[in-house]
Amino acid sequence: MGLGVTTPLPGFADASPTFAQPFDMLLACHARTRRSLHLLDRLRKRIDQHGHDAHTREAAGDVLRYFRKAAPLHHEDEERHVFPALHDSTDSELNLAVDGLQADHARLEALWRAIEPVLRDWAGEPPQAPVEPVTHTRIAEFAQRYFTHMALEEVAIFPTALAHMNEQSLSAMSADMERRRVGPAAEIIKGARRAATGPNSSETPAMRTSRRGYLRRRRVL
Repeated sequence: MGLGVTTPLPGFADASPTFAQPFDMLLACHARTRRSLHLLDRLRKRIDQHGHDAHTREAAGDVLRYFRKAAPLHHEDEERHVFPALHDSTDSELNLAVDGLQADHARLEALWRAIEPVLRDWAGEPPQAPVEPVTHTRIAEFAQRYFTHMALEEVAIFPTALAHMNEQSLSAMSADMERRRVGPAAEIIKGARRAATGPNSSETPAMRTSRRGYLRRRRVL
């Protein structure tokens, strides 16, 4: 199966996937990654033009939390389940793509280690240093590499891996993804689902305040 052949993933239109739909969960994570990258881009531009304020500090904290917690879990999902499903492929182009995506994970993690201290500074109390040229360059590379990486996965890798997996392997993938997210990370996912589907009686006041604050900061930035 060449990389130019695509198969739509079932349930793509579902705004609130569950762990029973592991590839839909991966796509939902990509959507959150894109939102976080766009927020990071707006954040660096706002700091450059207007300096720091409460909104930029809180937005920096949002980006930090996402790429510290959710992004590593997502990479691990792919390394543990998606890429192994393609190891026996005889398609050389596909194999090269998988090798490149695995190398991308290492490069993205290295870029994040360089960006994270800057975001910690931005999330702290003033005074913070201005945005240095090297930070602009690293953030731009981080975002572009992520966008290219996710596009390839969505067009070719996820559909092909899904076609190679049976019900048993999909069930094991679902159980593993859920197990590794038990605890605080699970609450983040549940909160994201509630935000997508509207107010819910099970949403606590603290969760509601956090969600509204995030949406407000996105509008400001």
